[in-house]
Amino acid sequence: MGKSVQIAKVGRKGFNSRKALADMVTEFLEIISHTLLFNYGGYPVETFDTAFYGAILIHKCRVKEVSDYVSGALQTVHRWIKFDELSHFAACILDKDNRAVMEVLLIITDMQYSHFSDLLTSEAADIKQQFQQTIFTLQRGSHIENMRSIFLYEEVRFEIRTKLRGNCETKLQKRAGEFKWEKCDQCIPENLRPCGRRIDNKLVEIVAAVRHLDT
Repeated sequence: MGKSVQIAKVGRKGFNSRKALADMVTEFLEIISHTLLFNYGGYPVETFDTAFYGAILIHKCRVKEVSDYVSGALQTVHRWIKFDELSHFAACILDKDNRAVMEVLLIITDMQYSHFSDLLTSEAADIKQQFQQTIFTLQRGSHIENMRSIFLYEEVRFEIRTKLRGNCETKLQKRAGEFKWEKCDQCIPENLRPCGRRIDNKLVEIVAAVRHLDT
């Protein structure tokens, strides 16, 4: 039986809306990362646990090296989100030449932190529903393309890449290879395709897109 994923609790005494919103967005990025790993990372199905995120079933990799890397990276990402510093987040599957054979890019175009818990309480359900739609779109779109392309690459690895506001590229861990970001602060580059609708809420706006390496 799948386990339920906890979401940020809102409306309690001493509520920190900035942290709560950062918790929700970071959880979303974590699920996106594990969804990419499940469909493209090359790890056996039995190395994933299942859980429910709202109405959809998600998968989380329990391989220690993977979970440690994702958790460590997202601790830093959470801090950046909390202080509205993160502009780009990319979960990537790289081949042995450090080319991104599959990439999910999320561009955080706007975040509005409210000091009033009532606003986040009323908006939390809508935010989560939009997150679910994006995750489901990635899940649904991955299976067919996964069967066609995943076996073309003998070696793949997972990496999280980030960019802060002010055009500052930031690497979470020292890894081989360089990465050049597209100039896409407010729009999606031509070589990316949308992954679901724009996440557009009173508190957060996120553009999600996917990129496949042409083979």
